[in-house]
Amino acid sequence: MAYRLVIGPQQLADHASHIAICSTYGTPTFLQDAAVITLEQLPRGVPELKAAYRRRRDRHCDWIDTVSVLTCHRPEGGMFVMLDARATGLSAYEFAKDLLLEEGVAILPADAFGDSAIGYLRISLGAPDAVIDEAALRLSRYAERAARHRAVS
Repeated sequence: MAYRLVIGPQQLADHASHIAICSTYGTPTFLQDAAVITLEQLPRGVPELKAAYRRRRDRHCDWIDTVSVLTCHRPEGGMFVMLDARATGLSAYEFAKDLLLEEGVAILPADAFGDSAIGYLRISLGAPDAVIDEAALRLSRYAERAARHRAVS
């Protein structure tokens, strides 16, 4: 894993980190515009895609609803779910880092998306159902273990 170092005032380093995350994981405007044109010109398959994302969202959120220390924002559209893991006692960054190291599941801390997203994690619904189901299992297993560990400490 490569690490980069920023030397400067903490506020500048935090801002640079947010820009790096958004530029790495965000979709540039010109690609969003191209996607709109594509969807307008080639609507075949869109209803099926919407249904797949809705199904994945519901399956994932239903699974997360069974985990006492997690809550899931069930979006009306889109391909991401916002997960609230603050009840584990971990920051979004700590949760995401340890989830990756311990369970092999990569999700994105959403802190860079603004104050209202601090403590949340962004989960993509773009993977096949079986992958999302396995990720939900691992995510819930990790969250419960992390919360127990924090309670004992």
